[in-house]
Amino acid sequence: MITALNTGMRKREILDLTKDDVDLKNRIIHVTHTKNWEVRDIPMNEVLTSILKEVINKGSKNMKMRKRRDGRVVEGGGLENRFTET
Repeated sequence: MITALNTGMRKREILDLTKDDVDLKNRIIHVTHTKNWEVRDIPMNEVLTSILKEVINKGSKNMKMRKRRDGRVVEGGGLENRFTET
């Protein structure tokens, strides 16, 4: 929810994010899975940068969105609940 409010990104774009899509240094999210398949870069404000930095630094380089056994992405519970190490 925080990512959507701070970027205007669609739900599927957010759920498809990986750590490699987030450039904390330049405060950019590189979105490759878009509705019309056009790659785009989204700027991050200070609030989102701070939150994603905290979430990403808790995990390893191989962080991905956590998925259920049926392959659906876990939703809700905050960003830290939706990321897992792979």
